Amino acid sequence: MASSQKKRSGFMIQREGHRLVAPDGRDVLALAEQFQFKVASVANELGIQVQELENALKKTTGIGPKEYFRRHRIILAQRYLRMGYGPEQIVSLLGFSHYTHLAREVKLFYGMTITAWTKQEQKRCMEPSFAFG
Repeated sequence: MASSQKKRSGFMIQREGHRLVAPDGRDVLALAEQFQFKVASVANELGIQVQELENALKKTTGIGPKEYFRRHRIILAQRYLRMGYGPEQIVSLLGFSHYTHLAREVKLFYGMTITAWTKQEQKRCMEPSFAFG
């Protein structure tokens, strides 16, 4: 192999509905949750380099693992909030470094303060037409 050629990784991630499946059948997002959304820990668990995970996720989703995991985590935070968990519990469950970290992510993702977001979600859950999803 010429030095100018890059070695290509055989690691690929497949979409199966809403799941992202590694070659060994494990759900990449379940691993992300298990390892509190730390990209290096997920790559290590899969037995690959971070760059291989980065390349595989970009090919499958169009974005890298850090941003993909970030989006997944904030959506899970919304689900937990709808289930009745408080922001401090969500911080602990989803591996945010502290309350202000969650608050900053809510502001970036939803464009509102965590207090407004919490009130909005609680109000939404009280609507008769609300369906958990």
